[in-house]
Amino acid sequence: MKAELVLTFFALLNFASAIETEYYGVKLGKLKNVTHGISGFIYYANETLLQIVDFNIDSLPDLELRFFFSDAESSHPASGLYQVFKKGSVEAGFSHARLLVGIPKLPETTWTHFGIATQKSWKYLAALKLKKQPPKPFCCISNPLSTSRGIIGKHYQVGTAPIVVLDSQTILLPSFSFKGTSPPDGWVYAGVGKTIDQNTGLKAMVLGRDTPERHCGLHEDYDGTKDLVARLHPSQTIYNIDFIAIFCYQYSVDFGHLRVNLDPERQPVPAWIPPISETPLPKLPPSPHC
Repeated sequence: MKAELVLTFFALLNFASAIETEYYGVKLGKLKNVTHGISGFIYYANETLLQIVDFNIDSLPDLELRFFFSDAESSHPASGLYQVFKKGSVEAGFSHARLLVGIPKLPETTWTHFGIATQKSWKYLAALKLKKQPPKPFCCISNPLSTSRGIIGKHYQVGTAPIVVLDSQTILLPSFSFKGTSPPDGWVYAGVGKTIDQNTGLKAMVLGRDTPERHCGLHEDYDGTKDLVARLHPSQTIYNIDFIAIFCYQYSVDFGHLRVNLDPERQPVPAWIPPISETPLPKLPPSPHC
């Protein structure tokens, strides 16, 4: 099979992470070819994307480079579904780049290899086997006092069903309840340590409600009939926090929390992918909740 598709290919060259130890997904291995200066670590970011981290390749303007996904039993000679780099985008070379590659979906096809090939001679320059499964959302983080519940609140009717981890920085709080009109403020709050106070955690954003420019406390009543989706602080992932809480920041009061203890090897989840656009992302209107 040598059908060709245009590559879904993104370069995150200007994305600077504040996470000390960033999570990229399930590690598959390394692409390497010393002759052509090729190196890079490959991860399943999720079921639809691969990430190439710390990607390097020499300037190779004459080789007509292509990423490929193959369902062949062997990675040599080159065969399978080839995906074309945008002309000139990779031939000029890369240094310590982070790339995303879309995984093509074909019926009754299971990809066994991924790599870089040259159309000039239809040979692989670097390849690896896709031997692992892509990560999926984790369900669920339950309360040890009641496995059918997540956060069990101490104040203001706080509560959730078991929490679902959608990706490394995004959590779903199902059946969220909170009498938010009563306390001075309330936040989805995550952090480290046994003590929950203003010094041990950071505020999460409620997606569809907050923006980086307009991030506000919860001042509304929630009756448990709706779900909240929250994004952790940019410096956090689900793997470097010990708790998720509903928290009054003004008076440093824990309204209710759930302990977290996930490991990227035992419970791999999809990696959070920053917004991708060829043009600047539109600014959303300010939240009406502040």
